[in-house]
Amino acid sequence: MKFALDTGVLLASVKRRDEKYFLPAYHLVSKLKKAGHQAIISILVIEELRGGLASSTTMPSEKIFEVEASLQNILEPMIISYDSCVEKTRELLLSFRDLKRRKDIPSADFHHIATAILENADLFVTIDEKHLLASETRERLSGVIRIINPEEAMESV
Repeated sequence: MKFALDTGVLLASVKRRDEKYFLPAYHLVSKLKKAGHQAIISILVIEELRGGLASSTTMPSEKIFEVEASLQNILEPMIISYDSCVEKTRELLLSFRDLKRRKDIPSADFHHIATAILENADLFVTIDEKHLLASETRERLSGVIRIINPEEAMESV
């Protein structure tokens, strides 16, 4: 199976153990490659990961790059270029602009979803309960991609 991962899943897998999705995200990241599944991320996920670690932790810069390298080594993800998903992102933003506005979904999330769709991912895994895991969002986007949290993803690993 192909699992497209949102930035939050990677962040959750390396941050505080008391966070809601730490354990399922940690186990998902640890087991995907071992179970023969493909992880898919946009290069934008890498940039957001660096920014997220820089702004939400006190780890030194060199440690941030070590964490990033470790995650890439564990997952061996297919990393998709930003430009290859721009057109699909625009299409999604136009098709779901009412949902984007109502749920205040960041445009970057549509880029991640576009990446998942273009790479024929079976699932899009996120921890974003406010925007992407909301029942209305899941339902509206169900025709283009199945959106799940790391606990649900572990059922498919």
